[in-house]
Amino acid sequence: MFGPRRAAPLFTAARRPLLLLHAGLHKTGTTALQEALAVQQQALLGQGVLFVRAGRPVSAAGQHNLAWQLMRDRRYHSAWGTIDEAAREIAAHGGHAIISAEDFETFLDRPEIFAPLTRHPALAGHEIALLVYLREPCAYLRSLYLELTQAGIAEEARLVIAQILAAGHFDLREWRFQFDYARLAARLRRGFPGRVVLRDYQALVGGSSLADFRHVTGLRLDEFDDKRLN
Repeated sequence: MFGPRRAAPLFTAARRPLLLLHAGLHKTGTTALQEALAVQQQALLGQGVLFVRAGRPVSAAGQHNLAWQLMRDRRYHSAWGTIDEAAREIAAHGGHAIISAEDFETFLDRPEIFAPLTRHPALAGHEIALLVYLREPCAYLRSLYLELTQAGIAEEARLVIAQILAAGHFDLREWRFQFDYARLAARLRRGFPGRVVLRDYQALVGGSSLADFRHVTGLRLDEFDDKRLN
């Protein structure tokens, strides 16, 4: 299911400017990775890569507002940056760019929802790639359910498990959490308009999300605190 571990780094292999969409999943070190990218955004620019500013909510490093706009989430706020603004920012930069939001997970099984971003006229000259980290389903469920329970918004465990077994995903409010990775991979490869890279969270190169991200992209990034990974 997962891409070859020795494939050429994404930004090195790109023949045109590349827009990389990092889509989680949740509970795969996304927050630590986003904060590392935000802290080192000037270093990234020095490598010709833009970590997009548009779409970042207040006090967040990732471009969650863009995912919320695509999924018509109640948390979307145009003041935090829109798809049009992100596309113009990327086009003005003219080189590679990164957008990271774990809430892309909600519609990974419906890749057509990405279209307003991936097919935006301002990005016609860009290649598109999607990077997804997949966590072993039982470990993912345990970690996710604990977090949701602590936030007071989880369903009964038996109902969650029943939905996952029946549908391959778990829906809660606006979110959809993906658990049927074979079906997900098939839908992405059939419907996403660009390269799809799936990574095994249990086999991270270098033992952290940031180290693996460096390996996959070819970027030079300093280590960052990954202590929140669980």
